[in-house]
Amino acid sequence: MNNYKLKVNIAWLKRKRDGLLKNLGDIGPFIDGSIVKVSRRCGNKNCKCNLGEKHTSLYLQYKVAGVTKAVYIPVDVEEEVKKWNQEYKKLKEIIKEISKINKSIISRYVSEKRTKIEERHRQLKGWWNLTSFTSTSFPLVNTQTLFNLLTYLLMQLYLVRSDMGELS
Repeated sequence: MNNYKLKVNIAWLKRKRDGLLKNLGDIGPFIDGSIVKVSRRCGNKNCKCNLGEKHTSLYLQYKVAGVTKAVYIPVDVEEEVKKWNQEYKKLKEIIKEISKINKSIISRYVSEKRTKIEERHRQLKGWWNLTSFTSTSFPLVNTQTLFNLLTYLLMQLYLVRSDMGELS
């Protein structure tokens, strides 16, 4: 087992969610509800069920508007219906996981967005003051200086063209 801690961010969560969404295509036919085994007597006086060994059959129970309904499952399709029900359970698990990831994305969005905004603000605040620019990367320092000069020249040009040349 790995002991490192993976940094989870929104991009990683979205990739995980997209993978789960692809898994939805692998889901086959499904049916909601619960498969229940019902034991009962048939009413025939000469039948074995009157001696204690009841007849068993499978039913699919589901709810419609809060009312429980049941459908008899014929013996020859029992295995197929069980498979459909298993597919439904897989589908519910995938949907539950996707929903959990989406909730996590929502909760992380604010903190990640705030971090980006604060970093951008920090960068802009120190943009003009080259003495407090602490980067040691030559291309970054070069770009910073070039943009400062370009901004200064554009500001001068704007002031001259807008008849505010005395401010320049």
